[in-house]
Amino acid sequence: MRKLRTLVLCCILLALLFIGCGNLKQQTRGPLSEKWQSSVTPTLTEGLTPTDVPEPTETPTPTGAVESPTPTGATAPTEAPKPTTPIGELKVGDYTEDGHIYIGEYTKKQVIDFFDDVALNVEYGYSRNVLRKWTSPIYLSVDGETTEKDRETIERLMDYFNSVEGFPGMSYATDSDEANSFMHFLPGEEYEELRSQYIDEWNTGGFANGTYHITANSYAKATIGIRNGEEQYARTTVILEETIQSLGLFNDTYLNPESIFYQGYNDMDWPTEMDLLMIKCLYHPSLECGMGQDEVNAILEEILIEKGD
Repeated sequence: MRKLRTLVLCCILLALLFIGCGNLKQQTRGPLSEKWQSSVTPTLTEGLTPTDVPEPTETPTPTGAVESPTPTGATAPTEAPKPTTPIGELKVGDYTEDGHIYIGEYTKKQVIDFFDDVALNVEYGYSRNVLRKWTSPIYLSVDGETTEKDRETIERLMDYFNSVEGFPGMSYATDSDEANSFMHFLPGEEYEELRSQYIDEWNTGGFANGTYHITANSYAKATIGIRNGEEQYARTTVILEETIQSLGLFNDTYLNPESIFYQGYNDMDWPTEMDLLMIKCLYHPSLECGMGQDEVNAILEEILIEKGD
């Protein structure tokens, strides 16, 4: 009996010992599991302080290297200076760099007196003393019987006119509606009929007439009559004179027997230097329609350059 009690008591002690060991093992396992989880997925809320990321720094310029300058906008290329022609190399009628007209051996007085005579007076009609010229392009219409030399002379004149500074331009009209300058080559009776509409005095070779705006003193229309049947040298002289006069240089003069403007008779194949100077003076941008003689002369004094200037 006593042995049986002892056996039962031993069994109870062994059971109690087994249960206690099982509880101890489970408590130890729990904290290990939590610790492993935290180490795998750390968060800031768990008090882990992240390492500050340093701001990027500029790469230092190597010693001896030159920094590229900061662009401040594109700079326009500098225009190459225009070549200048020394006064001694200029020809009569050439323009200087500042727009003056070189007159060579002529004096200013010679040029101005000649200009006053042919530009500020008229051959037929009344004396005006007012400057008039074309300010709009000239469209030329030519009709009648012409020679090859006639046409060459007209085209040569047009080329020269179009090279003059301030000249509004001259070209052939494409039709009669566009034309504002009319050149008629006519036989004797037809020429006389046309001539009598513009001038009363008898005239053998040709004439030129200009119609101008009264208020603006600028020309709007020109009529040129040339008589057929003359020798070619005479026809060429008439074409030169009347075409040039139709630009606004309407007077003849006795000042220069060699000039296309000479009141007497001469034969010419091309205008003189002085004649061409008159065109450049008339169309110089400084001279304006309606100016009187005193104002015109004062401006010519400024824009003309003599050889010794």
